Amino acid sequence: MSEFDSIRVQRPRPGIVLATLDRPERLNAITFPMFGELGALCAELEADEEARALVLTGAGRGFCAGLDLDEAETLGAMGAAEMLAAQEGWVGGVAAFRQLGKPVIAAVNGPA
Repeated sequence: MSEFDSIRVQRPRPGIVLATLDRPERLNAITFPMFGELGALCAELEADEEARALVLTGAGRGFCAGLDLDEAETLGAMGAAEMLAAQEGWVGGVAAFRQLGKPVIAAVNGPA
């Protein structure tokens, strides 16, 4: 399993993968690179025959505050083509959960 900058991945029990959004200082707000990490995680789990389910949670006192607003400020500087490419990446990261052929359980803690 790959290591990610903002997602901690553990296997607490056979068949169970625990993915923790790991930016507690920002209430686990999602950065643009995190969308790619989420997509890559799902792709790895899809190919992993030992993984039976994914549990997604957040570190610290909140599950996920949404998009990191510091990164959202950069949206206005993007051209149309750059924005379209970025949106495809963001949607791909989220859609990967829906396309994953294994159950995904959100263990929501605190603000979401």
